[in-house]
Amino acid sequence: MSNNSHNNDDNHSLVFSLKAFESFLAEKKRVESLGFDINGLKKVHRQILSKKASQKPTITLDLDSKIIYVSTVENTQKQRSEKIRASGHYFDNKLKYAHPNNRQLSFYDALSSSAKEQIEEFKYEIKAEGIALTPPQNRFMTALNKLLYAKSENRDPNSKEYYAGNAESLPVQDQDYGRSGERSAPVIQIIPAELYKSYLDSDQYSGADIKYIRNLMLELEKKKFLICYDRKRHVKKNGKIERRTDRIEKFESLIQIINYIPDLTDKELEQLNENKRKVAEKKGSYIIAINPILIDQIATKYVEYPADIEKRTVIAAGGHKKVTESDISLRDYMLRELSAKRYSCEINEAKLPYILRLDGYIRNRKKKIIQKRIANAISVSKNLGLIQHVEIEIGKQGQSKYIFSLNPNYN
Repeated sequence: MSNNSHNNDDNHSLVFSLKAFESFLAEKKRVESLGFDINGLKKVHRQILSKKASQKPTITLDLDSKIIYVSTVENTQKQRSEKIRASGHYFDNKLKYAHPNNRQLSFYDALSSSAKEQIEEFKYEIKAEGIALTPPQNRFMTALNKLLYAKSENRDPNSKEYYAGNAESLPVQDQDYGRSGERSAPVIQIIPAELYKSYLDSDQYSGADIKYIRNLMLELEKKKFLICYDRKRHVKKNGKIERRTDRIEKFESLIQIINYIPDLTDKELEQLNENKRKVAEKKGSYIIAINPILIDQIATKYVEYPADIEKRTVIAAGGHKKVTESDISLRDYMLRELSAKRYSCEINEAKLPYILRLDGYIRNRKKKIIQKRIANAISVSKNLGLIQHVEIEIGKQGQSKYIFSLNPNYN
């Protein structure tokens, strides 16, 4: 194999320079044995040549998803100039973890009566407070936030339209959010293709991709979370500035979806009733209301990250099937630290497995697996360029702790 390419079978990806990619295309049997369409790869090759980029491209083939990533220094610089925000409250809830010393098992007793009624009415089993997402669900929410950014006013944090979406906001009566009256969920209206492209970070998608993403969306709409956070604000009382806190407790989904298919002919309606989805894909759109936690106080309390963070994470982990909850948790933890301009952080060694959601392995005392998952998560964040150095030190009370030195120039 050429020195300008490398194959990491364990990581399920192939990375080529342009010259090595051209050599790879000449090996038709090998291409087909890996499950790629030779004509599709040749089309990508022609597109690369037609762009005539001044910088040499790198081509990455994901052996699991069969997605093709093409990047150049020019593309990377352009992408890295675009950053997206999400509310710090959203990240805080994603990063909540069940450490024994947190006494999280008692959180139910502290809930408001209305939140308890919701949980009891629907007979949901709630194990912990917070937003626990699988890697595909997390990727879906990142894709939605990317679309929300693209479909909204995203330059003026003081605008009422900042991260508000491109469809009319849906007023939701909700006393539990610490405010009487209404709150507005950001709403986006998008065509299905926009969602698929945003999720995959690619213009190429298959029928299997469409089915997978649609099922993932419906699954996420049904999933409910116990969301709890404090909104800090300042008010003027008797000439003095005082701090006030709104406690928000809610048991709800992160998204609500409406399928909107307008202007159907009688024939198209008949086809739709026969469950032929092509009509919906061609003429329909999704109207998606996103939980307000994603944008609450986003002008002042936020976590900022690159628009292509999920694509980068897949590459850093060595393929989309290699991305774990632990990888995402450590990545998000470091993104939160960087957004707060904290470039060095300490985490007790005993606490890190809980932060990385390794509770099951802890209960079963799978120490080797825990250490491997921690090492992999650190490796992914290093590959992303978030972490520069890691050291383990002994604290004043004799406890071991990780010292993470972060990249202040990460973009």
